[in-house]
Amino acid sequence: MTDAVTVSPLRQRMIEDMTIRRFGEQTQRDYVRQVREFTAFLGLPPDRAEPEDLRRYQLHMASLGASYARMNLACTALRFFFHVTLGRIGFGDLMARIPTPERLPVVLDTQEVALLLAHARSLKDRAALSIAYGCGLRISEIANLKVPDIDSARMLIRVEQGKGRKDRYVMLAPDLLDLLRQWWRVKRPRGWLFPGQQPGQPITTRQL
Repeated sequence: MTDAVTVSPLRQRMIEDMTIRRFGEQTQRDYVRQVREFTAFLGLPPDRAEPEDLRRYQLHMASLGASYARMNLACTALRFFFHVTLGRIGFGDLMARIPTPERLPVVLDTQEVALLLAHARSLKDRAALSIAYGCGLRISEIANLKVPDIDSARMLIRVEQGKGRKDRYVMLAPDLLDLLRQWWRVKRPRGWLFPGQQPGQPITTRQL
């Protein structure tokens, strides 16, 4: 993980601690941002914080209407910082984790899905959306698909280092295979199934 600004020794150590544990780049950015925001609230170097400061910070976030997800992310990031980077075991254990309300996702019916795919801006978008819907892949998993991952002989798609950093296979439907073949004939990708703007790199999740 890189940072455009000067990195303090304490932040660098935290980044190294996360790198050792194979945290993803997005997780590292999120954790660093949470510690930075806590430091701004504290007005002191974060290693000078006291347990009461963490309580005050959570109260401050709640008063601003911070979401459940943001408050829980701050809790997890700060616990990591104090427990691992500073070695202050138990510091922050009293920070409250907020139970996240469970809501059922909105499920599109067959006609709505067909309408969505029909209005895709391009063949690439239609292919990517079809993989997401038909195979249940996340956008980051779609962006990192390679041409050899499409196994037409066994009608499978190989997903490398997906959720939980695990490899897995998902079923490949015949109509999706036909669509991917159309995409291949148009673009002729050699490495990444969806090449990015940078040569040799996959499409980014933002571009997708």
